[in-house]
Parts: sequence; structure tokens; C-alpha cells
Amino acid sequence: MSLSSLFRKIGFIVGKRPKTIFLTNLFLFLPSLSYYLINDIKVETDVRRGFSPKNGRATSESKAFAEFYNVSKDGVDLVLIFLEPKTSDKRLIMNDKLLSDVDTLDRYIKELSLEINSEGLSEGKNDSQRVVRLKDFETSKGDMNYLFHAFKWAYQLQSTSLLLTSKLNKQINLDFPISQIYGFDVPLDSHFFGVKLAQGNNSEKFPSKIESVETIGIYYLLDGNNKNKNQMEILNNLELKLFDNINNGDLNNLTFKVLIYTDQLANYEMMRGAKKITSLLGIGVVAMILFLIVAFWHFNWKSQVIFLLKQLIIVSRVINWEINWEN
Repeated sequence: MSLSSLFRKIGFIVGKRPKTIFLTNLFLFLPSLSYYLINDIKVETDVRRGFSPKNGRATSESKAFAEFYNVSKDGVDLVLIFLEPKTSDKRLIMNDKLLSDVDTLDRYIKELSLEINSEGLSEGKNDSQRVVRLKDFETSKGDMNYLFHAFKWAYQLQSTSLLLTSKLNKQINLDFPISQIYGFDVPLDSHFFGVKLAQGNNSEKFPSKIESVETIGIYYLLDGNNKNKNQMEILNNLELKLFDNINNGDLNNLTFKVLIYTDQLANYEMMRGAKKITSLLGIGVVAMILFLIVAFWHFNWKSQVIFLLKQLIIVSRVINWEINWEN
């Protein structure tokens, strides 16, 4: 049997018994659609994990990374901060002011807070209100920027030594990519990028051999606990608040500009474009209903009522979904 003859027979059956076909489809699909009459439609996205093959190498490495930090693979949430010069033709000069500003930013991020109540996010005041800070979501392994803090501490020691004795502490060598601090190796290539080293005897006149850098990176590994939707919502709002504060100029007094990536922010940006076209979805649904009304105009009034009710329910759910999404 050819494909065209098969479709011809299917069309004949549908055209001969339209009411039976319609009621059969309604009976088969209404139970599944009724789920969304009771529960809101929720759309979630995960940019970092969503595009990785389930059994791929990236997924396996992410799992090992999460286990090292005592976090579930789906609970790992990253905040990456990159610091660059405010003008592209300049570099970040290594000095006490620069390191102090990075440390100030680090404390600002950790202390960023939201006021919530026992049921979740809250705008008003009540007795059960508490403050949640971004540092509350840090993993049990603690601060991921400990190498930078070690470098800053040693840099201050060398600055003090130069000020008091005009000599560097010989037990500290702030070189790149690996510094030595009292016998310990401190790799710095995860924090400083585009490094320019001082040449010749000039390196002995400054606390560090690092003269300037193009970019500084600081990082935060958070436990999102994706099984707790309320906790994920709080974390999402904290990261969005940090992003808004940066864009609103709250950190303009620092000697660098701040670039930010977070998992929750990436997910938010991924969905923002889709939010803009939800209104077009409603127009498409209405156009579909009008088309089907014309196409099935030969139905009797009872069938038309059933059909219209079904389509109106779908439209109402789409509108409700759009309202909840935008809120």
C-alpha cells in the first residue's frame, strides 16, 4: 500500500466519523491535559548542564568536581567574577590599592543579603523574618579564593618590609605563575591573566614581580540544593540582585570594572527572549481556534460547545502561565 492511499483511507475514516474521532481524542488526551488545570505550568532551564550529554565526558567531570566539594552534581552553582580595566587601552597595575579593592568586592559579594520569611521571599516585615547571605550557600570546602588571599597577605608583608627595611622578605617570592610563601607553593594562574612581569632589578623594588595584569578572576562555588525549590529561588534572587547592583553602578568606586557570570543569571538570560514572545503564543492560539471553528462549522451545536470549551481552557492556561512567568 502506497503512502498516498494510506492517507486517503485515513482521511476517509476521519471525514466519515468526525464526531467519533473528536470524542475519542478528547477522551484520550483530556486526562493528561487536566493535570495542567490543577497545577501551574513551570518552565525551568539549566544552561550549563542542559547541553551536556547525559553520559558524556563533561557530565562525568562535573560529577567528580561536585563530589570533591561535597555537593550534588545538580546542586553545584557557580559565580564567576572577572575584573578588567575601565578602559580597554589600560592594564591593572599591581599595588595595594588594587588588591584591597578586590578584597572589598569579595566581602561585598559574600555579604550580599535578602530578607525572607518562613515561607520564602518577602517584601514586608514580620516576626519570622531572617536575613540570608550569599556566603550561606558556600560549600563545606569554604572559600575558593584562598590562593588570592594568600597572595594579598604576602604582598602586604612585602610592602611593609620595603617600607621599614627597604628590603624584601627572602622567605617570600611573589613570582608568576607560582609564588613561594614561607616554603609553600602558591599557584596564581587561576586568578591573574595577561600578566606582565617586572624586568631586571626593577623586580626588587616592588613587593611582587607581577607588574600588571589584564584580568583578575575570583570565584564562588555555591550549594544550590536543587531539590529545595525555595532555596534555589532565594539563590536565584541573590545572584540577580548582585547583577543589578553591578549594572546600577554600586561598585563604580572600585579601580576596575566588574564582569559577572552566574548559573542562575545564565538561565535567566536564556529565558528572557522566550518571555518576549509569549504574547505571540496567545495570538497564535486564538487564530488556531478561529480556524478550527470555521473548519468544523458543520458540527452540531453540542459538538461545537464541547470544542469551544476545550480550546478556551487551553487559552486560559496559556494566559495564566504567561502571567505567572512574568511575575
